[in-house]
Amino acid sequence: MKNQIRTKYFIISIVLLISLVACNSKIYKNTTSTSTSAIDNTLKQFSIKGDVSKVKDPIDKIVIMYKSEGENFTDTTDVKNGSYKFSGKIRDARTAYLIAININKNIESKYKYTIVDRIMLFIEPTKMKATSSNSFSNLNLTGSPSNIDYQKWISASIPSKANMDEKAGVWFALGDTWMKSKSKEDSLRFKNYTGSRDANIKHVEFGLQYAREHINSPVIMQVLIDIPIKFVQGAMPRIAYQVDEIFNQTPLTLQNTELGEQLARQLAVRLGNQARNFSLPDMHGNTVNLSSTLGQGKYVLLEFWASWCAPCRAESPHLVKAFSTYKNDFTIFSVSRDRQKDEQKWLDAIGKDGTNLWPQVLDQNNKAANLYGVENIPANFLLDREGKIIAKDLRGPKLEEKLKELIDSKN
Repeated sequence: MKNQIRTKYFIISIVLLISLVACNSKIYKNTTSTSTSAIDNTLKQFSIKGDVSKVKDPIDKIVIMYKSEGENFTDTTDVKNGSYKFSGKIRDARTAYLIAININKNIESKYKYTIVDRIMLFIEPTKMKATSSNSFSNLNLTGSPSNIDYQKWISASIPSKANMDEKAGVWFALGDTWMKSKSKEDSLRFKNYTGSRDANIKHVEFGLQYAREHINSPVIMQVLIDIPIKFVQGAMPRIAYQVDEIFNQTPLTLQNTELGEQLARQLAVRLGNQARNFSLPDMHGNTVNLSSTLGQGKYVLLEFWASWCAPCRAESPHLVKAFSTYKNDFTIFSVSRDRQKDEQKWLDAIGKDGTNLWPQVLDQNNKAANLYGVENIPANFLLDREGKIIAKDLRGPKLEEKLKELIDSKN
């Protein structure tokens, strides 16, 4: 329970690109553009020349993480004489994550790497210079006007995030006390505490207001993307509609950026919207359409997973049980994010987990994942008999509970 509490809070409050653990899509490089932007979807060169000569902590390597055309990129470079350099290709401005690493040369294992410091920046397709003073994260980035706006947003949100941290601390403490005492009183105190939820809602409201007041800022799309819509939807039913309203007020130049397109996809797959069709190769190399499964008139679980994702594989028994119980009215359409080189691992996982009972397709170029705004897996969308999205991310027994509610009540 303690770990579940902490995991839930960090999922709510963590910034999208800061996630270094769990089943994020594997990091690889792909220079093929898949954008449909009406403005400019060409990839352009960026470079960062960094200086850490004034940083007190020893730094041996720098890692950069960013996204381009729906793909996760990572690169590592050595620090030489206090300097480092990165280069790559992006369409337009977006966040990047820089991590400073120290290596303990006296240890011969993976534990010799220590994270010294980290920072989120807004990079642009141009030449930039990053100069750190005292600490690595005390960094000045020149050449990226967007980063100035982004750092203003980070500064403005500090009080709101501090309030979330404070209230979350109370939540953790109440949960810890309950786990130790097992008393009914402590259980009620924990379950009835709304401070953490209220703090998260206030942070969302702050983000929405900030976006309204800075509607022309190039970082607003990231501010809106970071709003945890699905985690506060129950408390704020109109949150997705407010994000939609703000998005439609932004300039078209921002809507047609890669971040703008990402947000548009997320908004398009909210509850009540029609599922988007796509076609991908199945286990036998045949092209399969989602629409062909929807045409059966059953409830359909559109599931995103991968053979290397342990939490995804842990869901398999629940999927098999739900399918076996409700197969007359329900089916599954599974989309794997395995790469082509891991195709055999994908097929082996299907055989081992017994999930070959329904369509299994391979999304090695993130075609479907990008269409549905899927960043992390496992992820799923429950579609009704007409193909409308009626629920998201049903884990474990929650899927069967939802199907029982939908199907058994109608029989």
